[in-house]
Amino acid sequence: MRRAKTEYSDNFSYLLQLLSSVLNDTKPEKPAVNTDWASVYSLAEYHSVTGMVYYALMKLAPEYLPDTELLNEFRNAYREQIIYEANLQVETDRLLGELDRLGVDVVPVKGFVLKNDYPEPSMRTMSDIDILYRQEYREEVIQLFKSSGYTLRHDIEGQLDFVKEPFYHYELHSKLLPSTKTSHAYFENIWDKVLTPPDTRVGSLSINDTYIYMLEHLAKHLEGGGAGLRLIMDVYVFLKAHSTELDSEYISQELTKLRLTKFCGIISELSKSWFGGGVPDTDSVAADYILCSCTFGTAENSLLQSAIREEKRTGKKRSGLSNVFRKVFPPYSFICSRFESAKNHRLLYPFYVFAYWFKRAFKDRNITTANLNYYMESSDSAKAEYIRKAMDVLGLDLRM
Repeated sequence: MRRAKTEYSDNFSYLLQLLSSVLNDTKPEKPAVNTDWASVYSLAEYHSVTGMVYYALMKLAPEYLPDTELLNEFRNAYREQIIYEANLQVETDRLLGELDRLGVDVVPVKGFVLKNDYPEPSMRTMSDIDILYRQEYREEVIQLFKSSGYTLRHDIEGQLDFVKEPFYHYELHSKLLPSTKTSHAYFENIWDKVLTPPDTRVGSLSINDTYIYMLEHLAKHLEGGGAGLRLIMDVYVFLKAHSTELDSEYISQELTKLRLTKFCGIISELSKSWFGGGVPDTDSVAADYILCSCTFGTAENSLLQSAIREEKRTGKKRSGLSNVFRKVFPPYSFICSRFESAKNHRLLYPFYVFAYWFKRAFKDRNITTANLNYYMESSDSAKAEYIRKAMDVLGLDLRM
């Protein structure tokens, strides 16, 4: 596990203090003498909060600001995010309106909903917009997006992945969790909990169910490749905005079903530590695992988590060579997500694998061996043991 370097710990702390000042509308403390602004910028980029940091920098006295070149990088990220969010809001409102007109039941989820709890919606960065839809309207959804200039990039297990230049990306989900996840059954009947006004087909989840799904979504990322500080920030701003509205008895009952009771307490306390205005925790196992996990985790974490789950399921340790084999020959479901025609031709799997690598090598040109060492890590390595410890501390070990 790539633990945060000691010399970076103060910069992590200062980044968290800057973000805390934005969320709580306070003036940030001046940077310490040893603050490395280049490091603060890199960490902000790593966790997709660069534009948000600029809100805090605007409150600092000129003598405490980073150099002009770096300050411009923060400012550019801030401006780009404002433009991105404004365009995305208009486009999403249009698409939701069209889906409503077509009689398609939909529910926006995740970032598009949570951004409204931030001081400014543009502070909450998003790589895509997630919308839940009823599976029976699949063809209507595809037709609408294609007629709007979108390309259907992936279509697997009811998840429709649409993209359009310059930056529009929508994921339409027929279910909140894939069938491979242990909590899939809990969310299978989510439509029974959707709140839909009488004059529209655009629904929403209750405050209670939004919080429950937020925790499940965060747990899913941490059980996979990891999750960065942005998803912890979501918990903080949500609780800051809605804590008095939550039904603690209902939430406790539902989190018990999902085996997330301990996790909820740990994440709630961590979010307060990082963004509540005090001295942030950057040294505990839980904090370290998240701060080193990038926005949505790392390939290294994902490989080791998979190896650990396989060992727990089969009792057999997965070797590094086994990881390499799985990388070269991805699961059939993965191949189907890249080649729609593969769904009806399972026996041709080897040929589709060849086509996948041929495309990456000669068309996309994105093959690299830079992270080959990750694949050689086995499920009994020191890094795997670190992840086991992190899952135990976070209360997620029983779900692995």
